[in-house]
Amino acid sequence: MLRRALLTLMTVTLFALTAAAPQAQTAFAPVALVNDTVITHYDLEQRMRLLVVNGAPQGPQLRSIALEQLVVDRVRLDAAKRAGVTPARSAIDAAVEDYA
Repeated sequence: MLRRALLTLMTVTLFALTAAAPQAQTAFAPVALVNDTVITHYDLEQRMRLLVVNGAPQGPQLRSIALEQLVVDRVRLDAAKRAGVTPARSAIDAAVEDYA
């Protein structure tokens, strides 16, 4: 149910952004708006690169997968902020260590 709501939100946002007046495709031009947070072309390109580096196949679906992940990340961050959840510094350090 949450996934369907997110996809609907993403579709509406993308439609609204593409229906707006044409803008230059700069790195920081908006691709999507999640609540009050903008996802830029730069954000999307970086996520696509991260996916490829981690083994995702390059293809026509890479962009939509990356965008969906960014939208879900923003929704989760907003929910955590509203709930007052903040990660402990040790948890952040451990996650960075695991990734590196």
